[in-house]
Amino acid sequence: FLKEFIRLKARGDAPWSHTCHGLPDCANEPTVHCRDCEGLQLYCQPCVVMLHSAMPLHNIEIWTGMYFQQTLCDLGLCIQLGHPAGIQCNNPVRAFNFTVLDISGIHSVTLFFCNCATTKTHMVQLLCTHWYPATTTDPQTTATFHLLNHFQMYTFESKGSAFEYWQALFCLTDNTGMKLPKVCIDIFYLLFL
Repeated sequence: FLKEFIRLKARGDAPWSHTCHGLPDCANEPTVHCRDCEGLQLYCQPCVVMLHSAMPLHNIEIWTGMYFQQTLCDLGLCIQLGHPAGIQCNNPVRAFNFTVLDISGIHSVTLFFCNCATTKTHMVQLLCTHWYPATTTDPQTTATFHLLNHFQMYTFESKGSAFEYWQALFCLTDNTGMKLPKVCIDIFYLLFL
């Protein structure tokens, strides 16, 4: 088992790991892997961004030549609210330093709010995405509805504290402690208590 676990943490040794599994005619070098998608397929950066436009909170890893480094925001994925996935707004407003708490960890994302004439408020745009904002004015942190439901079941069944759940989210994001997410525990308490 150990040998296979170590192989899975690297690029693997199969011939299919040398071609991109994104678009059929893609000839780019595959250096990107998604931990949340099934299989061990590797993709090039443009293909993985296109394939994950509707799944922005998946944990993407880039091969550095020695190990996989986690990121999706750095690959250029932008989340546009107020429009269907993949459709860009003609008048977007960027949300700076936006953080999403999800069951898979804490994610820094590039987010654009819709600013069209018939647009909804930023808070309503987040709620329509199933993201619960931490504040009602100028939100910069949200929690997914999935995370809120998970936290509720966690506290009902295990009687664990909000702090323990917060620590688990930190470990899911980066268990090495080297890249701590830029989100304050006070925001977490605003969301959950």
